[in-house]
Amino acid sequence: LGMPLGGTEIERPTIMHNILGEHEGPYEVSEPDGAHTKMYRKAESRPGRKMGHANIVSSGRSALDLEELERVRAHRFLLPLTRD
Repeated sequence: LGMPLGGTEIERPTIMHNILGEHEGPYEVSEPDGAHTKMYRKAESRPGRKMGHANIVSSGRSALDLEELERVRAHRFLLPLTRD
């Protein structure tokens, strides 16, 4: 197309965390603060099934805070849907 390429510098460090199913059946999503979550709209969860991902973005040009990263990694994104 004859257009110049954009810059390749890292603007803000980002990590993508895959969200995997932990149980069988329907689920609800729990999103932690500080993560941008993309779910793939699958009707049911299965152990190990990729259900979505979360992007954790640094607030500046410096590296991500390891405590923040561990907080998001430890978060339970998929909760079993309770049936009444």
